[in-house]
Amino acid sequence: MFAGDWHAGTEFGTAAIASAAAHGAERIAHVGDFGFWPRHPDGQKYIDAISEACLEHDLTLWFCDGNHEDHDSLPHETAREPVEVAPGIHWVPRGITLEWASTRLLFMGGAVSVDQFSRFPGKTWFPNEIPSAGHWQRAMAATDIDVVVAHDTVPGMPVSGRPALSIPWSIRKRASDHRKKLASLQKALQPTLWVHGHWHHRATATLNSTRFESLAHDRGPDSDAALFCDLPSLELTTP
Repeated sequence: MFAGDWHAGTEFGTAAIASAAAHGAERIAHVGDFGFWPRHPDGQKYIDAISEACLEHDLTLWFCDGNHEDHDSLPHETAREPVEVAPGIHWVPRGITLEWASTRLLFMGGAVSVDQFSRFPGKTWFPNEIPSAGHWQRAMAATDIDVVVAHDTVPGMPVSGRPALSIPWSIRKRASDHRKKLASLQKALQPTLWVHGHWHHRATATLNSTRFESLAHDRGPDSDAALFCDLPSLELTTP
């Protein structure tokens, strides 16, 4: 099951895990803004609850980082493989490829927080919320990718966020530059499927021969924040 942004929502996340198990899913691929805040007073409680639910339902969760995670608690510059941050929960570093059921999935976390001007650097916002040059290099070198699991998407995807005029120009440009790099990644890899979150909006489109699926988040209908996929056929179904 692909899962949209949970934002550390314990009730929503545990219900999604139960739904995944009920539909026969063995793994959850999470598109970021999972809610990894281990230094926050309630952050570890959430992680523990999600871990317990994964173990209870005998499945594993694999997430790329969104922009709203505690990035200083993730080893971005040293990790070369998935890190089990709690029993059953794995963070997949940017540009790392996993192979499940003969299907190659590239995880590409990171996005620009357009609300960063209202957040606190080092506590609720982190400059390393977007990939480094090394992350991009690693991702661009990937081969035979069937699916990209990313937090953000490319220009042209029919999703909308905050009104542009409410966001400082420098942040808008940083976000635009990030999406342009993702477009270059799509062009290089030519995946069949690209699943993402970040925009909190359910949408589907085919752009440059890739099918894009945007998932919603924990403040909307459950069915908009989940998508089931049969590997390796890549046949998609909604809850």
